[in-house]
Amino acid sequence: MAIVQEKFVAPGEGLSFGVLGGDCVTIKASASDTNGAFTLLETLAPAHAGPPLHVHSRESETFYVVEGAFEFQIGERRFRADVGSTVIAPVGIPHRFENLCDTPSRMLVICQPGGFEAFLEELAAIPFAGVTDMAAIATLGVKYGIRFLG
Repeated sequence: MAIVQEKFVAPGEGLSFGVLGGDCVTIKASASDTNGAFTLLETLAPAHAGPPLHVHSRESETFYVVEGAFEFQIGERRFRADVGSTVIAPVGIPHRFENLCDTPSRMLVICQPGGFEAFLEELAAIPFAGVTDMAAIATLGVKYGIRFLG
């Protein structure tokens, strides 16, 4: 697939969403930018935060740790990923991550194929009042082929 058009996104730029009670996810390249090939996200995870165990039926995710350290679970395997680490979560494999630091940690995330940003936009619209509404998130997940396991 060819890139639709050239694009430049400066540091601190891109459409950002607050999701899951604290993660800040910024779209650096959307599916429309890449002719559907991938979505590129920058994720800033608060201290000791991360999504619950879940599985995607539509996209794989590739994570590159830019700042801090994360614990990942991919299938049954758990491991630490420090700055410079790359982690791949293939389609259909349960996975999760958690920021291990007492300060925010940052990753770049490539979702293939693109389109995951539509899920994030709707996820950000779910009200958060100190408690995560997992029933609403699970319902949204069904729409986007994401199943939450814990």
